[in-house]
Amino acid sequence: RRGRGPPAGHERGPAHAGVLGHGYYDFATPFFETEYTLDHMGLDPSLVKNIRYGYYESGHMIYMHEPALKALKADLAKFYDDATHQ
Repeated sequence: RRGRGPPAGHERGPAHAGVLGHGYYDFATPFFETEYTLDHMGLDPSLVKNIRYGYYESGHMIYMHEPALKALKADLAKFYDDATHQ
């Protein structure tokens, strides 16, 4: 789907949201690749506001570094809480 617009689910459900987690020391996925890709998808600003980014002192497997795992868990808990209490 790269470069072909937003995924079909986002076109039908503008309330969709997501969390994208990034490890600063990730050698498997280039850092900022996700932001670059999303910036070039032509997403409507109403969808972009639903995307949250998390940056963690870890590599590709955020859950392998305990402090990063705790930060990821806190970010996800906030995301779930916000999503269920609208």
